Amino acid sequence: MSIASFVKVSILGPSQCKTDILNALQELGCIHLIATNPPIKLALTASSTTLVDQIKAALLYLKNSPEHKKPRLVSKEFNADQVVKQILNNQHDLRLAIDRQEFLTKRIREVAEWGYFTLPPEKDLGGVKLWFYKIKLKEIFCLPQDSTVQEVYRNNRDVFIILLSEQEPKDEQFPFERIHTGSVALNALHAELDELDEQIEDLQDERRHLTRYRYLLAREIAQFYDRTELQKASGLTQEHDDFFCYKLGCLMLI
Repeated sequence: MSIASFVKVSILGPSQCKTDILNALQELGCIHLIATNPPIKLALTASSTTLVDQIKAALLYLKNSPEHKKPRLVSKEFNADQVVKQILNNQHDLRLAIDRQEFLTKRIREVAEWGYFTLPPEKDLGGVKLWFYKIKLKEIFCLPQDSTVQEVYRNNRDVFIILLSEQEPKDEQFPFERIHTGSVALNALHAELDELDEQIEDLQDERRHLTRYRYLLAREIAQFYDRTELQKASGLTQEHDDFFCYKLGCLMLI
C-alpha cells in the first residue's frame, strides 16, 4: 500500500514564459495551484459565453437526432460559429415545419368530412358568413327554428350543416360543435402538406449530415473551459517586475 503526501512547490520564471508554463502544467494535470492573490473577476466577453451556450444547445440537438453520421475528427475548414448557426437554423425551421404539418394534418382531417369545396367570395354573400357545424343525429331536432341552416349531408351518427349568419352565434344560442374549415380548399391543403413533407425530409437529412460535427463541437466546449481555467490560474500568481511566482501543491508517493 502506497502513502501519498501533499507537497508544496514554488516555481519562479520570466513573465514572458508564464502562459507557456501554465499550459504545460495544465497538460500535466496533477498540479494544484495555491492562490497567492485575491480571486479576480474573469474578463469573459458576453459573445464568448453566448457562443458556448449556443454550442451546447446545438450539440444537444445533434445528439437527439434519430440518425448519426460518422463524426469528423479533423476539419481544417471547421468554423464553429458558422456550423452552430446552421444547426440552430435547422432546429428552428424543422420545429416550425413540424408544427405546421401537425396543424395541416388536423385541418385536413376536419375538412375532409365536408368533401372538396371552395368558399364563394365574401362580396358575393352580402355580409352573410358561413358557419360549419357537426351535430349528433339525435340533436338535429334541437336546432333553433329561427336559424337559417343548410344540411350538407349526414351519416349514421352525425349531421353536417352550414349556418348562414352575419355573426357567429353564442354557445347558448347554438350549442353545437363548430368546425373550423378555414378559407383554404381541401386540395390546396393537401398540396401544401405534400410540399411540407418534402421540406421536413430535407431538413432531417440536413440534420443527419450536421451530426458529423458533434465531436468537433464538443472539443470546442472543452477548449473553452481549458482557456477559462487557464485564465483563472493566471490570476493566482505573484508578479515581481519581469518575473512571476507560482505556489503549487502536488501529491507525492512515499
